[in-house]
Amino acid sequence: MNVLRGSELGDILIVVTRYFGGTLLGTGGLVRAYSEAAALAIKACPTTLKIEYAHLQILIEYAAFTVFKRMLPDYEAEIVSESFSDSIELEVTVPALHVERLIAAVTDLTSGSAYIERIA
Repeated sequence: MNVLRGSELGDILIVVTRYFGGTLLGTGGLVRAYSEAAALAIKACPTTLKIEYAHLQILIEYAAFTVFKRMLPDYEAEIVSESFSDSIELEVTVPALHVERLIAAVTDLTSGSAYIERIA
């Protein structure tokens, strides 16, 4: 367990199985064997950064669309779907840590006329 706590990883589970081969390791030997096996498994394990994303539904006017699209990379946001009628309806994914800043930027860009709803 100490190996897992010191790994700075989350959402992880390690199972170590020891097949007894006739050699008694004692308590200290078992702890060292299990710790070494866990450390080797963690070292060999590929890792990915887990980022929480939010999904926003945004309705904006055509006049703001081009500027809106240009500002998306600043918030690591992406358009998932877009629908064009009398206004533009967008579904956007954005890292959760940028949601409030993006909402503020869109509100500022559209002078408060944009409709923004967090859908997930």
